[in-house]
Amino acid sequence: MKKKTFLFMTALWTVSMAFTPINLPAQETSEKPAESGPLSLDAPEKSTPGVEMAEPTPDEPLFDDKEAGGFYHQGLKWYQKRDYRQAVSELEKAVDIKPDYTEAYYLLGYAYYKEGKMDLAREAFNQAYELDHHYAPHLPVK
Repeated sequence: MKKKTFLFMTALWTVSMAFTPINLPAQETSEKPAESGPLSLDAPEKSTPGVEMAEPTPDEPLFDDKEAGGFYHQGLKWYQKRDYRQAVSELEKAVDIKPDYTEAYYLLGYAYYKEGKMDLAREAFNQAYELDHHYAPHLPVK
């Protein structure tokens, strides 16, 4: 029984130390705190000495590539389940977010092909081929 009490007290002490605030010396600054709150546009920007924040450039994508990848993988799942209409919907979202998504255009071409939309399939395949010449379609001849 004493061993359990000892372990409990040790765990309690460890947790209490983890949440004990540490008093750090205050840094002197000439900036006045914002009067209107933490989200004020008038609040001075705080920066870490020696670290500069990069400004976004117009060439950077507005959306995360992970989001486009998520739509691509959903489209791939629908394609594998042979629900080509849903696959087209998801893959179109992927290429809207990331216009240079070669794999999405390539799979979109096959999904359009399976739906019988040959003109759209040709456009998607051509776009994939323009982005990367390794993506040449291998369609069965009817």
